[in-house]
Amino acid sequence: ARLASALFADRTLNGQINILTTTAFDRPQDLFGLNASEPQAVAYVSLVAPGRDGMWLMKGTITQGDLSSWIVSGSYRRASEATHAYEAGLFYSAQRYLGANTDALQAMTNGSRTVGAMYAYDSWSLSPRVQVGYGAQYARYDYLETPSLYSPRASVTIQPVAGEPLRVRALVSRRESAPGAHEFTPSST
Repeated sequence: ARLASALFADRTLNGQINILTTTAFDRPQDLFGLNASEPQAVAYVSLVAPGRDGMWLMKGTITQGDLSSWIVSGSYRRASEATHAYEAGLFYSAQRYLGANTDALQAMTNGSRTVGAMYAYDSWSLSPRVQVGYGAQYARYDYLETPSLYSPRASVTIQPVAGEPLRVRALVSRRESAPGAHEFTPSST
């Protein structure tokens, strides 16, 4: 206990756990009947550890039902006011279909799908008026014919007149996306 408290002595931890169980009944007596539909559960966990220079963020979600899935993600984001700000993270997700719908089974040839991704983005303030950013995301969707997706980006931001709010930004990127990707990626909030 002393070791654990020493590790987190200068850290503030914020978190939440949400558990939701849902089901539907046609009649009140179905609540006690053997033919009642099984409940479907959703659990969500979020843990944030802000620090002096940045913030650690960990998330996890589990759903249960005909389509059961889970997502786990972790990231680190350096404070944006730093002259060298960066963000890096990864996530992994899996889905498994347990129902008998033949159309859904055709979409998942072996009954499951998995996705994993990692990303890193960096931003440097070269001077008070010039900022350069670059980074990329690599993702692997096992249900695609070409499972690997690579999405790089680079940018330059210039403030023409010091002290003025006007900024000019040039951004070059290639974003590859998979159909159904929103089912796997963790929410940004």
